[in-house]
Amino acid sequence: MRDYTINLMGFRISARWLLRILAAVTFGVPLLAMQLPDFSADTVNTTNGEVSRGRIYHTANKDRVDTTTHLPAMMGQPARDRETHTITDREQKLIYVVDTQKKLILVNYAMQIVSHDDPDRSPDKSCAELAKASGSMVAMKGASNCKQLGSENVNGRSAAIWELHVGMGAIQLGTWRVWVDSQWSMAVKWRTADGATGELENVQFGPQSSSLFVLPADYRRQDLPH
Repeated sequence: MRDYTINLMGFRISARWLLRILAAVTFGVPLLAMQLPDFSADTVNTTNGEVSRGRIYHTANKDRVDTTTHLPAMMGQPARDRETHTITDREQKLIYVVDTQKKLILVNYAMQIVSHDDPDRSPDKSCAELAKASGSMVAMKGASNCKQLGSENVNGRSAAIWELHVGMGAIQLGTWRVWVDSQWSMAVKWRTADGATGELENVQFGPQSSSLFVLPADYRRQDLPH
């Protein structure tokens, strides 16, 4: 995956940022472990000491992650919260970032790029077990030097702790840790190289409404470079 930076409505968006979204989304829920039942859960993310909360909804073919990000005052705009919905369509291999304030849908092709980039590549041998356990495309295509560090209880669930290097081509994200649920083979906690963390709380299994994954028809769409 090549690196690039674009300026989008005053915000600089890089391939590194897109890969980080892909890594977080695909480790948060498995791409291939279709035996995992539908569920929803609260998400808790901590970046630079700031805690943000959201919600994730998982089905066999799609996921939705709702987040609220605090934006500092800049470019004459006051500090404010921005709500976004990230919808992952595993059948189409597309990630949609829905900005409700700007009525904008960013179409992210990172999953297609990862799939087409060396499609016959097998996981790093050290990551084969993690790839099998998590079903994550990142573990299959963008991870190396994986090692299991033991196990830990995360919000009442037993999880195996994995350490791995995340990177694709010119974009390297450093060493991450991922806690994979021992029963359901999904990541319930993760920590990035820069210290940002995320975890799932209040996991509730059950059907999710199809309306959660419908893209607003009146929003403008913009393809990200691919």
